[in-house]
Amino acid sequence: MTFEDHRPADQSAGTSLNEKLSNLRRKSISHLLTGLGNGVIGYLLITHASDIASTLSFIPEWLVTGAGYVSAGVGVLYILLSVLSAVMLFVVRKKLAGLPQEVLEKVNAGES
Repeated sequence: MTFEDHRPADQSAGTSLNEKLSNLRRKSISHLLTGLGNGVIGYLLITHASDIASTLSFIPEWLVTGAGYVSAGVGVLYILLSVLSAVMLFVVRKKLAGLPQEVLEKVNAGES
């Protein structure tokens, strides 16, 4: 048995090209929403760090502010990932638009 025999089934295996592109679009939207959520949480943690630290006296203010910066940074990374996915999707669709119909049918059928 090889390593490939033990890996989990690929979600996109055996699906058509249109389904794969649709999954990429969904992932891009999901990454964008996750990034925006992390950004909002980070912003709230940074701007309300003193209030949170005074309410929860066992947590220092610098820790709350640091968590806010980390959350905002992760949010920015997710947004960048979303933009990268969207650009990749745009480029792939643009390239596919120039291919002959026979080639697209073979790709959708899984032939080489």
